[in-house]
Amino acid sequence: MFIFISLYLLPPLHLFLHVTATEDYLLPYSPTDLILLNCGASSNLSSPDGRSWDGDSQSKFAASNPPEASSVFNSSTQQVPYMTARIFHSKFTYTFPLLPGPKFVRLYFYPAAYSNLDISKSYFSLSANNYKLLNNFSASLTVSAITPPVDYFTKEFIITVWDNQKFELTFSPSPSSFAFINGIEIVSMPDSFYARGNDNPPTYVGFDSFFYLDNTTALETVYRLNVGGKISTA
Repeated sequence: MFIFISLYLLPPLHLFLHVTATEDYLLPYSPTDLILLNCGASSNLSSPDGRSWDGDSQSKFAASNPPEASSVFNSSTQQVPYMTARIFHSKFTYTFPLLPGPKFVRLYFYPAAYSNLDISKSYFSLSANNYKLLNNFSASLTVSAITPPVDYFTKEFIITVWDNQKFELTFSPSPSSFAFINGIEIVSMPDSFYARGNDNPPTYVGFDSFFYLDNTTALETVYRLNVGGKISTA
């Protein structure tokens, strides 16, 4: 509503410039970074949407050879990237050399009985550089709480990578537990897509203090609303 009112009050020249700037955002965006890592896989495979996923065995994104790999089969679940997993019994880090800028990070989880392990006992934390993304996280509990019921799910984040900084994802199993991951997707985003630096900061509900949002803030997708158009599955 605020945008509509401001446009209504602006003179025609400003309105024209605003429309031009808005149309710039509609131009196709070519990501500078695009990584699709099929964890636990030893070869490259394609997902049903036609995208090619790299297996992480002897991956260039790991300082050492990734630990235990496991696979399962479920005909009702898509093979890539959900049918293979990388299992971590101790701390493990993937390192991704990326260009500076905001990145969309999607993590794929399919809780299953990998290597005869009890998936309900899998608890772990996950950090991305200086951000704690997950803490004592249980994929089994998460999938059981989703309605309608599903077999797999994703966790999505937006994180900025700075100059001369690599992007590190570190899995840390809780004591006497283990961590796992099925797939990792990293895609660059346009600069200032969510935070432009000159936005009016929102206020906390019930308080007069402001919440300032900029590229130092990591974001997590909680809800996704498709306003018009076709159904989006990604």
